[in-house]
Amino acid sequence: NVLDNDTKNGAKLDPSDVTLTESTPDPKGYLTLNPDGTVTLGANPPAGSYELTYTICEKLNPDNCKSNTVTVTVDLPAIDAVADTIDPINGNIGGTTLALTGNDTLNGKAFTIGADPGEVTISIVGTLPAGLTLNTTDGTITVAPNTPKGNYSVEYRICDNTNSGNCDSVTITVPVTVGDLVANADPIGSVAGSNAPQDLGVNVLDNDTKNGAKLDPSDV
Repeated sequence: NVLDNDTKNGAKLDPSDVTLTESTPDPKGYLTLNPDGTVTLGANPPAGSYELTYTICEKLNPDNCKSNTVTVTVDLPAIDAVADTIDPINGNIGGTTLALTGNDTLNGKAFTIGADPGEVTISIVGTLPAGLTLNTTDGTITVAPNTPKGNYSVEYRICDNTNSGNCDSVTITVPVTVGDLVANADPIGSVAGSNAPQDLGVNVLDNDTKNGAKLDPSDV
């Protein structure tokens, strides 16, 4: 409360003895003086200093006035991108990871990905490996079907929308696995030998599977 350390005749000021006005508002518009003498800092202020000037005037003698300033310094919030352990994704089928930002923080707290003040944007540092796509609306990565197996290294960056340049980045690994191939036995009954080649009427691929579905011979 701006009146807490103000005095009248050397004694603590009784707020009922004066009128309080905001004589010079905060030019940045974030700091506000309330009628009861408290000061409110608006939501999502960029790091920096904020100042307003207030004036108190004695009710008994309205021309007996004094002014002073209130100054608040807002620090840059800490932003932290933390490495995730990504569950493997079947490269034949493709799939989407959980949000990379699930354990990241802004000012020590979870955040929302978006474009508004107080929110955070996510981007890729460098180039994503072929077959991988960053979903910037939710912070997930989609692996396209038919992506070759491998451990794909991805560096992503998160940035605080309120404070340009307040960013952090981290490198994670997206593991892509091979498809689930199953070669089933192909029993053939006894046949009589012949002096000419014989078609045994069996295709060994007919009962084989890939990812639980009938195998497409062109895939192998």
